[in-house]
Amino acid sequence: APPWKKFRKTFKWAGALRDLQVQARLLGAHRDAFPEAVKLLLKSQAPIRKHARQELRRALDNFPAEDLQLLRKDLQLELEQLLAASPREHALAYCRAQLQAADPLTGAGDAEQLHLIRIRLKKALYLVDLFGLAGEFPGKRLKAIDRLQKRLGQWHDRQVLYEYLQPFAPFHPQIEQLSKRIRNELNRRRKEIVRELKNWTDTAA
Repeated sequence: APPWKKFRKTFKWAGALRDLQVQARLLGAHRDAFPEAVKLLLKSQAPIRKHARQELRRALDNFPAEDLQLLRKDLQLELEQLLAASPREHALAYCRAQLQAADPLTGAGDAEQLHLIRIRLKKALYLVDLFGLAGEFPGKRLKAIDRLQKRLGQWHDRQVLYEYLQPFAPFHPQIEQLSKRIRNELNRRRKEIVRELKNWTDTAA
């Protein structure tokens, strides 16, 4: 099995912690409106962080020392393993494949698919930087892709917050109002993102 699979549980818990941190940050501006929700949210980070560290130590017990260099961002692990002995040409082909893989998704725009698009775009941008492939793609396209993946990240953060607030909305008018504002913003941003996605479908050509 690929080495990074030993860290799947760690990434799962780290992802849960990140979602909580995002929620706490976005809720911070509205702390006075619903302090208990923010308080519980901040408290819940500690046990998740502890569990993630436990999983990491457990995985490291039998992990080859020479492979510890793979301990980087979740996004990079697969690429480091896949491309460790691959030539620049293979990296270029893989980069183009990541961009092409996003094309069929450009017409949908639901949360899961938009998040998947961002992951693929980040993989492509990482490869461009790692192997010096900037000359293989128009500069404007790379800037557009970088801008798009950042906007997708911002959209995802707000989606996480919206999903967190939904169960509380019926019980607190301020939360309900905030939830509606976030929902309207999500719809507006989603339309903008999908429109922008359609403008770069020829990037991998």
